[in-house]
Amino acid sequence: MIYLKNFFVYCLIFNIFLVFAQSKFLNFGKIGPNLIMIGLIFLIFRKENFKFILLVSSGILISTSIFLSFWLSQMAILIGLIILMSYFKKFLTGNNLSDFLILLFFITLIFNFLLAQPNLGEIFSLKSVAFELLYNLIMGLVIWFLSSKIIKQEPEYILTHI
Repeated sequence: MIYLKNFFVYCLIFNIFLVFAQSKFLNFGKIGPNLIMIGLIFLIFRKENFKFILLVSSGILISTSIFLSFWLSQMAILIGLIILMSYFKKFLTGNNLSDFLILLFFITLIFNFLLAQPNLGEIFSLKSVAFELLYNLIMGLVIWFLSSKIIKQEPEYILTHI
């Protein structure tokens, strides 16, 4: 039962992240943090159960297909990339925070490169990718430290303190 409650809490959090992304609430100019990416990488380091991460990822894909269908291919690429890169976690330093930042760095770079490939006519701006990379790392640190206390609590605690 706790497994199901955690699933719904995380799906709610990721849907809030989707609303932030759609509304461009956290954007600076045309660049905003990829909160879904940050949140999924965060789950890799906070949850041991890989099946749970797959379940939450499928919930994100379902929410995206219902509400923001134009982002469905980007979300599928992102989730596939995160699942693929999560296997490299065991080859990193062993410190959860530094490994989180390393994965966030590389997934941001690879994701932006993969998204730029179909649009070769558009200019692939290294400056915008660098700014998004920096923004993702800062937001990742903020999410890491703010949620380090909350994430250890039961879902009822999270729901009553949001």
